[in-house]
Amino acid sequence: MGAVLGLGVVMRERLGWFCLCGLVAACTGDDAGGRDAVDETTAVEVEGEVATGAEVEAEVENETVAEVENETVADVELEVEVEVENETVAEVENETVAEAEAEVEVEAEVEVEVENETEIVEEIIVPPPGPAVMLIVAQDDFATVGPAWASYRESRGFEVTLTNVTALAGDAPSAATFATAVRAKLSDLRAGRTPEPRLFLLLVGDAPAGGAAESGRIPAHGCENTTPGASGCWTDNRYADLDGDDRPEAAVGRIPAQNEADAATALAKIQGFETDYQVGEFNRRLALYVGQAGFGPEVDALLEQAVNQGLTLVNHTFDIVGAWDNALSSYWYMPFNDKVVDLFNDGALMAVYIGHGSEEWTQGLSKKQVAQVHCDVRKPFAMFFACFAGNYANAAPSLSETLSFKADGPIATLGSSDVSHPFGNAVLAYESQRVTLGMQHATIGEVVVAIKHALFDDQGDEFRLLMAAGATLEASCNTPEKQATILDQHLDLYNLLGDPGTSMQYPRGAVTFGAPTGSIREKHIVVSGTVTEVVDGTAIVTLETERDAIHGTLLPVDPSAPAAETVNANWVTANDKAIVRLEVPVVGGAFVANFGWADALVPSDTFYIKAYAYDATTDAIGHMKVPYVPAP
Repeated sequence: MGAVLGLGVVMRERLGWFCLCGLVAACTGDDAGGRDAVDETTAVEVEGEVATGAEVEAEVENETVAEVENETVADVELEVEVEVENETVAEVENETVAEAEAEVEVEAEVEVEVENETEIVEEIIVPPPGPAVMLIVAQDDFATVGPAWASYRESRGFEVTLTNVTALAGDAPSAATFATAVRAKLSDLRAGRTPEPRLFLLLVGDAPAGGAAESGRIPAHGCENTTPGASGCWTDNRYADLDGDDRPEAAVGRIPAQNEADAATALAKIQGFETDYQVGEFNRRLALYVGQAGFGPEVDALLEQAVNQGLTLVNHTFDIVGAWDNALSSYWYMPFNDKVVDLFNDGALMAVYIGHGSEEWTQGLSKKQVAQVHCDVRKPFAMFFACFAGNYANAAPSLSETLSFKADGPIATLGSSDVSHPFGNAVLAYESQRVTLGMQHATIGEVVVAIKHALFDDQGDEFRLLMAAGATLEASCNTPEKQATILDQHLDLYNLLGDPGTSMQYPRGAVTFGAPTGSIREKHIVVSGTVTEVVDGTAIVTLETERDAIHGTLLPVDPSAPAAETVNANWVTANDKAIVRLEVPVVGGAFVANFGWADALVPSDTFYIKAYAYDATTDAIGHMKVPYVPAP
């Protein structure tokens, strides 16, 4: 289990359940009771800003607490045993990207010669897709936007069946009645088809508050949530569960529009997103922001290290840019809210939040700040792993809903309708990044289905084992049965607000590397690459550290009077994983990168060569692992 389980042993002994069960705190108990109420360690909204209610005291002598050069944690003896036996750890190397909308690669093993050693690289294969079949159920009075949506999806290759609430389920159907009608229709659409179709369910219309049954409107289905502080769980997941196992067989999403104008805005946003693809490195970027747990400097530092360790297991073809709302973190930024807005506005494939939340705010982004969000270059798929951020069955729009109807906001959101459990949030946050960046399904809805299935299908993953082991330290999740219940409830808690048929819009092509010459030890590597889709253009090729390492030198920060210039310079250093960055020409679908550098690199580190190739209209990505091999 290597580094991950080595870290886990220390965290189990020192930190208790919050570290391993939650990674960062989710809102529970009193925190959730008033939804907008927070305790002393939770960020609170003050006139549109997020302020920290309690000062964090720590002794820092010319070093940062969270990460200091070799990533030690001040005042904590943290021994991590690293086992690198010429094998990969729960990731796929030299991965190529299946084209969204779906070219399927043939499964293969690729032998890569790296510093006189051979690695076997196995590609992740997404099964060949069947025909895309979509059922659209529109609110009765959406007589214009329903047909418009159906027409657009048909133009994108979907087989579409359009109906309204009353025609499908009668007048003012209860959630149970609506569920029965929807499942029967989806089952009919699937029956007798070979290959089995990819099923999509799009609900166009807001849910009546509190699961009420109203004429012509699409109800939210009630669900069970035993997390402390729960006040009412609402879900659309039940409508997509065709066999009664709680896991969705169809990709379901809702456009929670209260009027046709809002629904039309959402449709226009999706049309632009799918037809106007812009080239840029933001297409391979994941933007991550994390709230302050507030358990004290030692615990928060270990939480950060645990999150960073999990990120090392996510597909390295993609970039991860992050910000942590903790003054002792190298990933802190001043003011933090401004950086979070930048993460959205700079463009990303997906944006992920982990931390405290409510219908109104997350630590770093609130409804009051939505006007500052302008995702013009790339609209991310936004995921909020926090309480209430996706509560679409409330009278007032949640943060997720507010973003959904912003013309230049995220393309879709995933969020919880009620209080969420730290263990469920931790697993979802990990699986969302691993699945989205690893399996590369064609559509947003299929990504969500894959994430939900991964909650149960991937429990043998080593980082999942770490989280499960740590969770046993707390009574609410100290047995496999309790953990399974939490995960099962989170299938319902988290709902997609958006069109499930929306294309993920991954980079179009793949970069595959040849066997490099030279070595890390020799401070010189030459590598060639071949590119699909891009014939003549440019390749940005980087030699990078592991995600939990910091290559550059961090500046000392005075915790009693932190200077924004210094803090923000450290943020740039912490996020820049590139040791060498080259721009080389792509000619005839091929390039050569010649890396050289002056400073010796730490022998125990893991390194990656990554490439982003592009021309005026399309792009391609890929990576390979380069282990450090000592001199004979």
